[in-house]
Amino acid sequence: MEEQQELRDLAKRVWSQQELERNQLARDLHDGVGQSLAILSRRLKLRRDDSEDDENLYLLANNAMEDIRTLARLMRPTVLDDLGLHAALKWLARTMFEHEAIRYDIDVDVAEQLPTDLNIMVFRIAQEAFTNILKHAHATEVRVFACRNGQAFRMDIIDNGVGFVYDAVEKGVGLSSMFDRAAAFDANLDLQTRPNNGTQLTLQVRL
Repeated sequence: MEEQQELRDLAKRVWSQQELERNQLARDLHDGVGQSLAILSRRLKLRRDDSEDDENLYLLANNAMEDIRTLARLMRPTVLDDLGLHAALKWLARTMFEHEAIRYDIDVDVAEQLPTDLNIMVFRIAQEAFTNILKHAHATEVRVFACRNGQAFRMDIIDNGVGFVYDAVEKGVGLSSMFDRAAAFDANLDLQTRPNNGTQLTLQVRL
């Protein structure tokens, strides 16, 4: 038991360091490349004429600037710190699904906020789950239910996609990362799926 706790503590320190590095990289992207693209976009906007080339250059710079901003927010969304888990999950779903013809519903009942490290863990697991849905599920609907009941927290992410045979699928870095993150917090992460019947991911953790 003591050895397992030491391993969990080590994993938490690793995740914490990674989050610090993500945060720093997000700031660097925003303050460096993002600001340069913003200046370039503004100058192109001021000097563009009726030529198609100038218009295309402006649109290209503007789109690149928006991509950098979105990437920086995904690496460490300030909405998670400023407004909490509910707003962060809604923002994440909107960012990832609104242009993908995927309907989504986010139902979060967390009157008392989770500790910061747990908030980040929950957000990262949801982020990876959403990414897997986009890449593999061919889903048209995603539902997220999350609630805190006293010292217990639970989140379910359910999609109506194609599903898969769990034991027959090679576990990639993303899937392994979700289970590793949950294990570091002594949480239970369960994945239920079968072909043509969607997937349900359930996270449960004692606070």
